[in-house]
Amino acid sequence: METQDKFAQADALRELAKAQLEEGNVDAAEKYIEEVEHLQTLAEKEADLEGRLVKAQTAERTPRNKVPVASTDVAEDSLNEKRSDGKYRGHVDADYKPAGWNKSLPAMSQVSWIQEKMGQNLKDEAAFQTATFSKWFTAKSQDAFFRESSADERKAMEQGTDSEGGYFVPEEFIDQNVLIRGTLGGNIQPACSVFNVNSKDGYIPTTASVVMANLAEEGAYTGVEQTPTIGQIAFSIDKFSGLTRVSDELLDNSVPNLPGVLSEIFAQAWGRLQDTMITGGNGTGKYMGIVGGTDYAGDATQFYTMANATSIVAADITGGFYSVPGQYREADDFRWIFPSAILALIASIGSTAAGVHAIDSLVNAPDEFLMGRRVVANDNTGSGLGATITSTEKVGVAGNMKQYYIFNRAGFSISRNDSLYQGNGQVGFFANVRSDGQFVRDGFKILRAA
Repeated sequence: METQDKFAQADALRELAKAQLEEGNVDAAEKYIEEVEHLQTLAEKEADLEGRLVKAQTAERTPRNKVPVASTDVAEDSLNEKRSDGKYRGHVDADYKPAGWNKSLPAMSQVSWIQEKMGQNLKDEAAFQTATFSKWFTAKSQDAFFRESSADERKAMEQGTDSEGGYFVPEEFIDQNVLIRGTLGGNIQPACSVFNVNSKDGYIPTTASVVMANLAEEGAYTGVEQTPTIGQIAFSIDKFSGLTRVSDELLDNSVPNLPGVLSEIFAQAWGRLQDTMITGGNGTGKYMGIVGGTDYAGDATQFYTMANATSIVAADITGGFYSVPGQYREADDFRWIFPSAILALIASIGSTAAGVHAIDSLVNAPDEFLMGRRVVANDNTGSGLGATITSTEKVGVAGNMKQYYIFNRAGFSISRNDSLYQGNGQVGFFANVRSDGQFVRDGFKILRAA
């Protein structure tokens, strides 16, 4: 009997056992269940042996390495160097891991620029895992997938699972800029410092406090004796989840790129949530927000107080900009963050306002640049920013977004539940992200009405 026939017979016997139980024939039901267990054990063993045999017969065409170990000690440029045999290492070294490799993720979920530079065996592994993920995603049920899958496919899914049972989303299904940075409101994160971490809690160093002093040749040091202080940012990873439901009809009809479409939808939602938390998060089960964070409570130095209680003027823009310390005003990393309604008020200041001509963008493109620095609109509920100017209202943020640190643990994963919405003819898909956000206070000012 073929392996798949054994699975089919087990299914038939399972139905017979169920019928006997409903009629109260416990002994008969028990015998059927014992046969089911026996058949399943045989079928699973056969499937495993068949997979091992295929792998042994096609060793040259199947990936040799398992989940890779991180290695960043070799520069990515070395991939373009020729080995002694005249071949480029990027195409022949199966175990090579480019700089930036995240050991928590399978090959299929590594960022695209890493995937492009992986050895051929790693590329083969990534392609196989991606195809297997798509097969699992669009299967009628998870049970059906595992019954019909090969031993290699089951192993690929084991390599692609996170610690809580979801499966990492292959990068092929969603553009890296969408997945990591977010879109449709996820506009702040690209400018932040982003780290991939492998632990739930930890620290990273920031800046050191050292004073340099003039020293004559062979002279004694006359500066102030001091112990350099290395700053640190603590992180604690939180879990964020989203849910959507897909009809059985969509799964049955094999809709093109359905995994990619749903992955992008989840990523868009994640991008909007990140924007909200970067400014408005209170640090409890979410990011520590620049505006909503609790770590600066009562610290007046975090604010730049505007000239008026109910309006914004050109001097608020120049004053807010120069209230940020000079070392944090670099053009590439600096961002203004306002609700769109406040940007509209800034645009209405007009060309006759005092000092406005020093800020060309107030006339030309107030929603793109101010003081030569990029503007980001944040209209998400919970951002901590007010859309109208009233006394003491926080209406904007000015600062260096590289001083905002985002910590991502593992990757973007999806799990499915075939039974929760079965009565509605739907399958539930859950997206999971593990992340935290913290910031260096000195790098930001909050614009607050008088």
